Amino acid sequence: MKVKLKEGVGKSKVRVIKFSTLGGQGVKHLITLNDVKCVKEGLNNGSAVLLDLLEEHFGHKVYYRIRPEHDDQVLVVPPSINDESQDFNCDGLIYTMHLAPRRKRTWHPAILASNTGDCPHIFFHADYRTREHDPVRLVGLVHSGWRGCAKNIIGKAIRRVENLLCPLGNLRIGFWGGICTKCYEVDEAVWKNLVPYHRHLHRGKDKKHWMLDMRGIINQQLVQAGIKPWQIETSMLCSHCQREQNGKHVLFSHRRGEPHRNGLFICALAD
Repeated sequence: MKVKLKEGVGKSKVRVIKFSTLGGQGVKHLITLNDVKCVKEGLNNGSAVLLDLLEEHFGHKVYYRIRPEHDDQVLVVPPSINDESQDFNCDGLIYTMHLAPRRKRTWHPAILASNTGDCPHIFFHADYRTREHDPVRLVGLVHSGWRGCAKNIIGKAIRRVENLLCPLGNLRIGFWGGICTKCYEVDEAVWKNLVPYHRHLHRGKDKKHWMLDMRGIINQQLVQAGIKPWQIETSMLCSHCQREQNGKHVLFSHRRGEPHRNGLFICALAD
């Protein structure tokens, strides 16, 4: 995936990565870069810095945020929800926006958000029509660390999309792979949970450690769920080892012992 590093603008001054080709008309995505000052001022806890960031890039401030449980629950944001930002204790969120003007409810553009240190995330969106021929815009965001991989949260998320009557062929998926294989060493306890995906585990420094390829597992799960490779756009940007030309790490990393987290966002906009 081609990414564009953009310097902070406006009030927030937060630098971001913008997906170059995934975001079609009506959808925007971004990942915040390593910026301790902005994080300390509240990028990840709903302060004015976060709201300024959302206003600058999406034109809206209402967001629904994943608070990861490291499990396999994927929720659909209920249509009856009020128009205030909320947190959801889950590892995946899906939002659908009906675009037909004759609908009684005026659907507001929605931002889905998540924070992460090293765990992969998938962004996805689709435009489709209901059985009544009403146009719908769907967006989703799913967090999948090694526990999510073991429980195949990706497959469950795709099933939820199908239950919303969205044709899988309409989906476009942006996959940020988090920490790369050469940076992610795991022990025997993790290996035992991922035996079905053994081909994505490679011998580590000794017989009790393995290098885990979560990107490979998630890609396998997407394809097994019915997604075609051409629908997936993958970022090889590693949260642990990727550096800028000046030597600074691009993203925060839990594996480097940093307490801060990266912010991930996807927004559905009304045409």
